[in-house]
Amino acid sequence: MLTLCTFLPTIFILRFLAGSLVDRWDKKRVMLLSDLYAALGTAAVFVLFSCEKLEIGHIYFINFLLSFMNAFQVPASFVATSLLVPREAITRAGGLQGISGRGHIHSGPGAGQQSARVRRDAAGADL
Repeated sequence: MLTLCTFLPTIFILRFLAGSLVDRWDKKRVMLLSDLYAALGTAAVFVLFSCEKLEIGHIYFINFLLSFMNAFQVPASFVATSLLVPREAITRAGGLQGISGRGHIHSGPGAGQQSARVRRDAAGADL
């Protein structure tokens, strides 16, 4: 269900619509607002978790909203990159942007496993 909430807005609903809208809007503002909503979503998860009120429905909803904003941010960032980078370096910049955009997918599970191991070891030391 979480995967559906993550990819449904981005791929199936908004990617084509968002791309055409971003072409008409100020790219800098779109990226700033998208990052602001991402930060607010992360803060909401932190606050709900800290208050022990975080439920799976909250995670679904926040993930859906973050995916919605990502549908606008990705086209804006690609256009902004093509406007900022010199023509002779555009291929290299596109490759670097693609790698950096997918780095979290490969590094996230390992970092989560390491974090769980550290927590487990710390809890074992207290016993």
